[in-house]
Amino acid sequence: MKERSQQLEMLLGDDWLGQLPSSSPVIVCGDFNAGPKSSIIRQLSTNLSCVQSEAIDHRPKATFASVMPIRQLDHILASRHFRIGAVTIPRTPTAVVASDHLPICAAIQFRPVADLQSASSCGP
Repeated sequence: MKERSQQLEMLLGDDWLGQLPSSSPVIVCGDFNAGPKSSIIRQLSTNLSCVQSEAIDHRPKATFASVMPIRQLDHILASRHFRIGAVTIPRTPTAVVASDHLPICAAIQFRPVADLQSASSCGP
């Protein structure tokens, strides 16, 4: 767990995401070996949204283990610059044997500039 915390600190630090202005679009994805309520995903969710939570008409699904998924360990997180469409977790025969994790796929589009401007003026 300490190693994951150090990796997150580096990812959010000045050499990586920390150097980007808030106006920069960001997508981070991968096997975080961390559930959606973990401190790692909560920290990333400060500025990014989990596509499985944001997608309309989608209930988050487990991605690990591929043969019988019971945990949601793989994530796609996106900044407010994106609109999340359909999210799928393909459970094809190839996906099941290709990895011990199932893939996560999301349709992601840039939001129109007008949407971003109105979103930034809302809230506290």
